[in-house]
Amino acid sequence: MKWIKMLVALGAIGLSATAAASGQVTGAQITGLYVNTAYNMIFISVNVAPTGSPSCSAYTTGPNAFVLPLTTSLGSQMLALLLSARATQTPVTMTGNGLCDTYPDAETLATIAY
Repeated sequence: MKWIKMLVALGAIGLSATAAASGQVTGAQITGLYVNTAYNMIFISVNVAPTGSPSCSAYTTGPNAFVLPLTTSLGSQMLALLLSARATQTPVTMTGNGLCDTYPDAETLATIAY
């Protein structure tokens, strides 16, 4: 029984060590979309600085809040939402995945809501 408690405690420590900060913007207007066809991604600029960005992100105060890979159909669907929000100047809430796994110094976009 004692070893089970120790295993649970070690697992909790391991999980907390791997948790990463995720950047977020709330009520932001998209100010720019930069498509990079060479790497199949889009950089997203907004009018407010993201909060809680991971340390790998160099864009904690702008201009690019997030980057979105365009390698899946979901990425293309998210791009359609971004374009719609940009065209209508509708405020959005976006959250990153806590990683700079699409571009070395920009957090990858995980969610969009508006």
